[in-house]
Amino acid sequence: MGLTYQLGNLVSAASATIEATIGERYPLPPLPNGTKRYDYGRVIGIFLGSVWAYMLFFLFLGPEMTHEERSEMAEEAKEFEELRRVGTDLQEIGERRAREKLVGRDETIEDVDRPRSDNKSDQDIEHKEAV
Repeated sequence: MGLTYQLGNLVSAASATIEATIGERYPLPPLPNGTKRYDYGRVIGIFLGSVWAYMLFFLFLGPEMTHEERSEMAEEAKEFEELRRVGTDLQEIGERRAREKLVGRDETIEDVDRPRSDNKSDQDIEHKEAV
């Protein structure tokens, strides 16, 4: 699971204690039998306000995709949809994208798919596992 999810669990685990602590600062008049009461409506409002402020702070200061990154992702999505439209299966699309990343972005998919000039096929390449 992601880091953000785990951090959310960490914060939410303490929320009951935080709300109870804040609640003690906003007492209501006791009941006729003497039972203490606290204004938890105000406490939840304060708590949610602080959570929203925290979220907005990180929303505005967090990383943002650049225009170039958005354009690149849009092109990849268009290419993917075109390949799916003509009937290319997902495994082949994944293999093409992996080869493209290995070769680099300077070449097109057609350049990557072109036969190698050294007459070596993918099966001739020896793969070694790290020990």
